[in-house]
Amino acid sequence: MKKAWKIILSILIFFVVITTSLLVWQWDNIMAIYTGITVDETKLEERIAENKKKFSEIIENEQIFDQKVIDGFSKEDEEKIAKGEITVEEAVDKLFEEEPEQGENVKTSENQPIQGQQNPTEPNQKDEKSAKQKELLQAAVKEMYTLKAGFTKRLADLEREGKRMYIADNGKNMTMENKLKIADYLMPQFVQAEKECDAKVETVLTTLSQGLKEIGADTSVVETIRKQYKEEKQLKKTQYIKEYL
Repeated sequence: MKKAWKIILSILIFFVVITTSLLVWQWDNIMAIYTGITVDETKLEERIAENKKKFSEIIENEQIFDQKVIDGFSKEDEEKIAKGEITVEEAVDKLFEEEPEQGENVKTSENQPIQGQQNPTEPNQKDEKSAKQKELLQAAVKEMYTLKAGFTKRLADLEREGKRMYIADNGKNMTMENKLKIADYLMPQFVQAEKECDAKVETVLTTLSQGLKEIGADTSVVETIRKQYKEEKQLKKTQYIKEYL
């Protein structure tokens, strides 16, 4: 059954390439198919791990995130998200849940001076800029993780739907016409899910860029995140293609 389903998906992938649906796919989709055909599974896993490390390094360099945010979703949590065992919101909240600070119960109030010192001065412009920059980056990174988890879940749902359509008839009536009907049903949804995710990511990055510009902060991190997102998305699609080739 699994082998038969792989054959079906291979045909669907080929169908996508030779039909007009390719017109709404970009170059990275073509490269995803090419990589799925030419790169072995071990090498693909290595590239996925390297790409995940890149994003970790991007946010680690900002020096404002806890280690679990830097590490990102665990493989176990990614599988739970895909299977619907935990919601996207639960996964993201778990990632960004703040750890209680050691000795928090004896921490001196920010509004009270330490004995022998003067009252703290008002925050200067540099402190305000750093605080705003931190706020903008934290919001953007959290939203990026939310979109990543949501896209992963959507792809997994569509994959299950395709399998359900095939298994429903036990594959007995899987004529070429029926195979193309599955493609005709699923591919627009795959394309739409990607377009929606792209648009939401662009909104997040545009908001981040504008916010950083307003406070006179460096915006280079925006393009770095955008590039990493495109690479990760291509690898995710390649992973699905590889599985069914």
